Amino acid sequence: MIKKFDFICLGGGIGVLAFLSEWIKAHPLSVQHLSVVLISAHDYFPPCSYNTTATVSRDGIEAGVSPLGDLLVKSYDYFSKEYGHNIRFENSIEKTMKLTVGDQNAEISSRESFLISPEKFHQTLLETIQASIPKLTIIHEPVKAIIFKSEKIFQLSLGGQGANEKIFESTCLFDGRGYAQVNHTEYLYQNFPISFYEAWKKLQLKTVAGSFWSKRVSSDFQFSLPESTFVVNKKCSSSSTSSSISDTHIFWRKNDRTVIIGNTTDQSHLHLPSVKKLQTIFQQHKGNHQLPWEFHEGTLKTGIRTKGKQRRPVLAEIPLPSNELGHSPVKFFLISGLYKNGYSTSFYLAKKFFNETETFPVEYNTIV
Repeated sequence: MIKKFDFICLGGGIGVLAFLSEWIKAHPLSVQHLSVVLISAHDYFPPCSYNTTATVSRDGIEAGVSPLGDLLVKSYDYFSKEYGHNIRFENSIEKTMKLTVGDQNAEISSRESFLISPEKFHQTLLETIQASIPKLTIIHEPVKAIIFKSEKIFQLSLGGQGANEKIFESTCLFDGRGYAQVNHTEYLYQNFPISFYEAWKKLQLKTVAGSFWSKRVSSDFQFSLPESTFVVNKKCSSSSTSSSISDTHIFWRKNDRTVIIGNTTDQSHLHLPSVKKLQTIFQQHKGNHQLPWEFHEGTLKTGIRTKGKQRRPVLAEIPLPSNELGHSPVKFFLISGLYKNGYSTSFYLAKKFFNETETFPVEYNTIV
């Protein structure tokens, strides 16, 4: 059975939700008349957005130093204004000041940081999106293949075979699935022109695994630090190894009563935590903050981030063949390379994307 939509979004992580959220802000009337399908497979490929410390902070970045720094500053400012101080998200975003602890001193940042409860934040965003796009359909299944059918259409194949196979068609496709983009490109994208794969390779995307320790605690637990806490310990030395682990963190999110300790970074595409590194980090914070738990009492989580060239995220149109008028009848967009800044850069990039577009969907300028 074939179902046709005006627009297909792949992935249920923060990149896709930010794109839809900013689309609604930019074109509130046009989205009401478009049929949109959101396809995600959380049970099969957990989005990095749910397996992350989910922090937005301005510390350590300055404008006027590098293009990446300029982007991060603008992204922080935009998130702070539109989401961090928006009463609609008060149950999913906590405001705090970062405390940096060194060997000789401790310093409290003068800039506000935000601790985000991913599930609550995503749910609030999704409720707003559903209210604003009446023809939105949400499907929770993995995609088997994305087929470039012709110069006029994309076709997606979902689960099932023969008469039970689900096929979706559209002229516009937005891909926000970082893990699948990097590790299953040629398997998922079928019959696309060579120029598509060549453009894709120029993005130089790769996957990086980040792990942390997490524990949801009871209501009677009293933390030794302020209620919403973001602490960075500089250069943690390990007694069991000759190496040091730089900049470890402990977070206390009061909203969902979660303690998070981490984190590690490894060049990998596997959902496997760095157990030994996390044990070292955990023991350091256990001693510093008189934590009553043992390492085995928590949960280890790993998120697979995508990292772009020079760590810069990308929201772009991947070029496809043009017609005789010089326009491509089908549109393929992606957001990727968000790395450690997905909860800020995704919103700013989407806002910038739509501010430079008068209507949607139309011919776009690629934004990288």
